[in-house]
Amino acid sequence: MSHRECSRKPVRSLPSLAFAILLVRLSAKVALAADAPPPPPIQAPFPVSVPAVGYWQNATDLSHLNHRPAGKHGFITVRGPHFHLGSGGRIRFLGGGLIRNACFPTHDMADGLAKRLAMTGFNLVRVHHIDTTWAPKGIWARSHQAKQHLDHDQLERFDYLISRLKAEGVYTNINLHVSREFTDADGCPHMEALPRMAKGVSIFDARMIELQKTFARNLLTHANPYTGLRYVDEPAIAAVEINNENSLLGLVLQGKLHRLPPHYEDQLQRAWNAWLLARYENTEKLVETWKPERHEQGPQLLRNSDLSDGTDHWEQQYEDLMLLAVTDADPGHNRALHITCTRPGPLPWTMQTHQIHLDFTPDTLYTFAFRIRARANAKVDVIARLDHPSPETGRFDVVGLKQRIRATPEWERHTLTFRARTPSKGGNRIGFTFPNEANEFWLSDVSLTKGGRAGGPGPGESLEKRNVSRPFANNATTAEWQDWIACVSDLETDYFLDMAKFLREDLGVRCPVIGSQVSYGGIGGALRESQLDYGDMHAYWQHPRFPRKPWDGKDWEIANTPMIADPDNSIALRLAHCRLANKPFVISEFNHPCPSWYAAEAWPVMASIAALQDWDGLVVHNYLNYGCEHWEERRWSGFFDTATRPEMMAFLPAAAIIFRDGGVTPLPEETRLELPREGLPKLMAQGTWSPGDLWGKAAGKGSILLASRLSLALTKTTTPTVRHSSSGQPSAPQVRWENSDDLSLYTVTTPCAQVAAGHLSDRVVTLNDTILEVGPCSTGFAVAALVAVDGHPTAQSQRLLFSLVGRSENTGWTWREDGKMLTSWGRNPKVVEGISCTLTFRNENPEGQAFALDGAGNRVSELKLGRDHGRTEFELSPDHQTMWVEFDFRAQP
Repeated sequence: MSHRECSRKPVRSLPSLAFAILLVRLSAKVALAADAPPPPPIQAPFPVSVPAVGYWQNATDLSHLNHRPAGKHGFITVRGPHFHLGSGGRIRFLGGGLIRNACFPTHDMADGLAKRLAMTGFNLVRVHHIDTTWAPKGIWARSHQAKQHLDHDQLERFDYLISRLKAEGVYTNINLHVSREFTDADGCPHMEALPRMAKGVSIFDARMIELQKTFARNLLTHANPYTGLRYVDEPAIAAVEINNENSLLGLVLQGKLHRLPPHYEDQLQRAWNAWLLARYENTEKLVETWKPERHEQGPQLLRNSDLSDGTDHWEQQYEDLMLLAVTDADPGHNRALHITCTRPGPLPWTMQTHQIHLDFTPDTLYTFAFRIRARANAKVDVIARLDHPSPETGRFDVVGLKQRIRATPEWERHTLTFRARTPSKGGNRIGFTFPNEANEFWLSDVSLTKGGRAGGPGPGESLEKRNVSRPFANNATTAEWQDWIACVSDLETDYFLDMAKFLREDLGVRCPVIGSQVSYGGIGGALRESQLDYGDMHAYWQHPRFPRKPWDGKDWEIANTPMIADPDNSIALRLAHCRLANKPFVISEFNHPCPSWYAAEAWPVMASIAALQDWDGLVVHNYLNYGCEHWEERRWSGFFDTATRPEMMAFLPAAAIIFRDGGVTPLPEETRLELPREGLPKLMAQGTWSPGDLWGKAAGKGSILLASRLSLALTKTTTPTVRHSSSGQPSAPQVRWENSDDLSLYTVTTPCAQVAAGHLSDRVVTLNDTILEVGPCSTGFAVAALVAVDGHPTAQSQRLLFSLVGRSENTGWTWREDGKMLTSWGRNPKVVEGISCTLTFRNENPEGQAFALDGAGNRVSELKLGRDHGRTEFELSPDHQTMWVEFDFRAQP
């Protein structure tokens, strides 16, 4: 019996795709359970230094995939569902983001960075957040209070970087509005009262739009002295993005667009009334359509509403964090409930007070009224929801009311009418969720009654006066809410189309242009982006959650489970649901944020799914943030940089071969969800606005990703319809996704690439002629990839690269007991877990060598290689201290 014929049961690729995909809930997993305790310490760690800049001609160098210079074949164009070069050939993009001052490196750093990016197989860089702040971290000149003047030195560095990227065959995607916070000096008052980064507001405020156009003009019509071309004339610019992750419609649908300061609210109301006038002409026709309701208000439904029994019946989440007391309100008013939030709690929704066990009648109007003030300005969510998780969704679903208000030091009265939707008999609550921070609030005259008014116009309002107030979901009639959604959808679509027209016609931009990301605005975002050049999406597997304060680097957590163990909730499926039919599709942000134990799966899984689905771009967010200087001295201390993460970079060669070089070919079958273009506002008004919800049973399981390409189309259909088509005969499965109680296994098997990811510890995996036997590792999880880097099948290739990685971390970082947060980020050097492995594969070349490589891909030592009648056998030991091995079958001199 050979060592491979041991008593362990081998896990082999299964013969049929249907049988290969066994979907089992993650909670049922033994080895990869979400609630498993932290693993033992990383085993056999060895130091690895992966360079962020520099170039070495070695087996990991995939710069030959790039044509040089970028743009040599003319401008990138859109032809049908894909990008093409000016000369006609198709192009796919693989890339990374450069963030903030990483976009302004010194010349030496720019030289090394451009070469390194090309070496990894990248042919695209997305420059992002350059508009955030003043120099040296942003592009704005510090000599001016207003963010309107480009800093000369920063622009010079930016120009040089773009010129070096171009020389190395790396295209650039330029983002315009990302995180620019306008100022009073810019003519934009009360920014502190607006959503962060002016989200939503920058879509309709006239001054902000003017400033966006000015920035675009100053940047894109500027001539780069190193190329001699203005950016509008530069064929190495692959795309321009107008406004990152921004949708006014999205804020409306999520109930996050509270009343704005008058300067902005007045503009929104003018746009609303202009839209209504164009549709209805007069108030009489509007009322006839909206059918406003008026119902007499009934008795008080709250218990102890007058606070005569102190704080009885007013519940709170955490008694040690939020104190309730009854005090006197202003003279002439009832008592006040005094809420003291002493310190942040463990969850964003910690600070709640509410009454429970309320009985709402379905489809009935209720009025919730109160007065409120705060010690410091704050945003407060007023919500009616279930007392218990819904059996259908597992969530404490909202049952009709969710509205964000602003609380200030001055008393303000609010009257909110809502229609109860899918309440539970005697199992509902209503109340307030305060920000998760120290503050004080006072509530008085709190009342809940059946009845009230729904639908406008309100008292004294009319179209003739042009003063009809914008509605909120809870107190609008169905027709009124549908109109408001249609108005906002038109408003933001008009903004993006106007900006695109300005870029093309006024400035002369010739590359593809998009507005924002498809999912921002739900299916309304799909409608908006379908009128631009291509679709773009963002998604993160288990993005860090900040329970108390947004982006608090000392208070966060991640779920820390592998994506391949949960295909139905994978980001790959969420992204596929938003692919627009007959448009190129780019993922310009994805990541497995650090410090996930499972980040090694990110590139091979996402690249192979993107290839199967025939997407057009895959860009990690991000490659590098906050500059290139002293990269070698840095430990990891952030979530998103990937430039020096061994578990990410080790699989970039495989990703480039799979996605850019045809390693995995597209599926011939297509499943298309057709949505009614004219009926989208109605669908959204009914609460169905997520593309994923609309796909439903047609493509709600991760298995669909391996069987059919997905796309979303807006047509003349009257109801959502799923259609299937095929462009050829099904081929043998290239990718399998297997799940069972003790196994999560994702495999890629093609002539030039073999990948296995998942629970590989103490397993044997067979991928056609390649057999992989992995030894023990701390989490049981590892990723292995064997790829031919010379463009030939592995059986004939003269140069192959083998990568094997499980966990990687800083030296000395420590975890909280639940394994979801670091209590210390540790220090340098970065280390990789040592894993033993036996690899057997077929190669027809007569002789060969194996070499352990360092973090840059350079040879460190020769390793023993077994050869027997076209079979190659290799044993990797933790003692070899390498995460990748080069196999060289070229004839030796």
